Amino acid sequence: MNLTLQFVFCISLRASGVHSCLVLRLRRNAESVISKRILTDSVIIALMLRSESFLVDSNPYRHIETLDDEGKYILEWMVDWDNKRVIFNVSVATTGYIGFGLSRRGKMTGADIVIGGVSPEGKPYLTDRHALGHNLPVMDAQQDWTLHSAVQSEGYTFLSFSRAFDTCDKEDYPITEDVMSIIWAYGENDDVVEYHFQNRGNRDIYLLDPDLTPRIAQPLYRTKNPKELGDLKVWSINKIEVIPPVETYYTCSFHKAPRSPKKGHIVGFNTVLQSELERRHINHFFLYRCHPPHGRDAAAFFERYVRNRGEQCYTLNTASSKIPTMNCREPIHIWSVGGKPVFLPGHVGIPLAETTNEYFMLQAHYVNPERLPGMRLRYSLEIFYTPNPRKHDAGVMLTGHTVPGSPSLLIPPSSLGHVIHGICGSDCTKQMFPETGIQVFAASMHTHGTGRGTRLLQIRDNHELPWISFDDNYHYKFQQTRILRKERTVLPGDQIITRCAYETTGKKHATVGGMSLRNEICVGVMWYYNRIPGYGICNSEIKSKSYFGRLGVSNATWSNAHLEMVMSAPPSPVGITMSEIFSHHFKWNIGRRAQLLDDHRFLPHVTQCPTLIPGMHVTRQQGRTVSAPSSTPTLQRYVLGGKQNEASDKDLEYNSVYSKDVVSYERPEVCVKEQKHVVEVNNHEYQSPVVQQQFPSGTWWSVDTKSEGYNPLQDEEI
Repeated sequence: MNLTLQFVFCISLRASGVHSCLVLRLRRNAESVISKRILTDSVIIALMLRSESFLVDSNPYRHIETLDDEGKYILEWMVDWDNKRVIFNVSVATTGYIGFGLSRRGKMTGADIVIGGVSPEGKPYLTDRHALGHNLPVMDAQQDWTLHSAVQSEGYTFLSFSRAFDTCDKEDYPITEDVMSIIWAYGENDDVVEYHFQNRGNRDIYLLDPDLTPRIAQPLYRTKNPKELGDLKVWSINKIEVIPPVETYYTCSFHKAPRSPKKGHIVGFNTVLQSELERRHINHFFLYRCHPPHGRDAAAFFERYVRNRGEQCYTLNTASSKIPTMNCREPIHIWSVGGKPVFLPGHVGIPLAETTNEYFMLQAHYVNPERLPGMRLRYSLEIFYTPNPRKHDAGVMLTGHTVPGSPSLLIPPSSLGHVIHGICGSDCTKQMFPETGIQVFAASMHTHGTGRGTRLLQIRDNHELPWISFDDNYHYKFQQTRILRKERTVLPGDQIITRCAYETTGKKHATVGGMSLRNEICVGVMWYYNRIPGYGICNSEIKSKSYFGRLGVSNATWSNAHLEMVMSAPPSPVGITMSEIFSHHFKWNIGRRAQLLDDHRFLPHVTQCPTLIPGMHVTRQQGRTVSAPSSTPTLQRYVLGGKQNEASDKDLEYNSVYSKDVVSYERPEVCVKEQKHVVEVNNHEYQSPVVQQQFPSGTWWSVDTKSEGYNPLQDEEI
């Protein structure tokens, strides 16, 4: 006679805050004798393997998150792409009920929620519900979550459950590649009517993304297990910055890379913020590679700036008497608010130690809306590198709308879904990319607080290909570098279009391009191989006479004092900022808003793809070789109406357009449910699949898309 023995074991790892339970099932002959010693050894090994799974796994679709600050609610999940399903494990420090849900913006209303646990009688339970407000979620008519295991031990409850990406149930929230908020709660007992007090929270997550981050990215773990670094080394850029009482503050500091006898590769980045103070007041930073002027020694040129703690810097392409920012504009890494560690796939790395002395510049953006005096911020950028080069050299390409500010980045007040485009045109990709193209393996997007949706589009032969990266539920406070599930080939002649959608329904003022969080930007970042030395920026703006004529704008000049464009010549008022003009001196109506959207999409853009190495020789499409100027064109004065910038070289600019004839790519419907439908053919019945039910994106679950009075520095409540 056979029987199945079930053993439940739980383990708590104080060092990592992980508590997990293991269900061990053994099918044995009833007459056999199980040695206690063998069983004990087996359990210890199983528990070790189980605990390790929270920290490392060869499967990049297996993840672990601690959802609360005290380590009482641990979430582990794995994506099953073959069956389009996600398996969730939660371990919670309670013997009461556990609440878990999927939400668009971390709100209860509209959330897809399960409530589960083990009853006082020892019976597992899990119910599929949805929330209509801040009260007990109601039961779904269709139960789509599957409970696999429920265990209680030593004051902890462990649940394992799963759900399909898409259940075709309008009472469920679909699991997509957009960011979603995990909402969580737990009670002291199994009475779900009882309020959960402070035992609740939410966490933004890309559920379906791969994650290549190893354990050694955690500083505490790395300190205790230094041998696991293997051939990796860590270069730390440590910063202490005292922020003045101003709303927006940018600084640039110079750093010398570790010396190496041979070329190596950077393979990962980790940002270490010391406290909530840093998390609230550091918006982003960029790491750039520096190149000395042609014929100059790098050490002789840059070393003196390394001793300087940093200088204020807003624009990198404007000559400064203090620091040579225009010599440091090749992008290497970007970290934005909410960002997590970034580790590259095993076949690529960013070159390091290509020359004897290498220097990098860190540009950081700090925000201080309260204008607190003497605020002291501490943080570190950890750069992981290996002296053993990988197969491919990786590079970083910034795309999007021209920054730091352009008169054509304009969002009317009280706008919902206003879209801005930045074009890396076909002329530029022909100039920059080799015949075989580049392979994009990761991407990120960057806006300020009113960004609500981002896409990185690719157009070839007048057809829009499946998007390189996208997030139609983009959240400003959760800006991640995302490893792509499948690498994308971008060929010379392709257009790369960065698309950003904004919501300003809580704002009475117009929003323009600029450096402050009051302003907006639209930036896409592509991580790719094989690296193209000398290039790293490809963006655009509108300089059409008809566009600015409709807006009543003539000439505008960038102002560091205002951190945006100001009018510089009649007939418009001189010295008034663009945001003031379009907030108080321009009457918005439906027609003008619609015309602006149409202009932003279809009017010709001027695409720029400058060389970033002073003195670099490049071959243009016309077949002639020209030298890049000693510095990139300055962004000082705009002469609008189709003319070039005063200081620009026309070879650096091309006309590009998002054609109305482009065949658009349509994102697949959220749900396409197939049901068997009986049809009659030649008097014989047979079953054929017929699409019967569709629930496109943006139906009932879009109730939380509006964020009246949205403050990017204020946490949203559940």
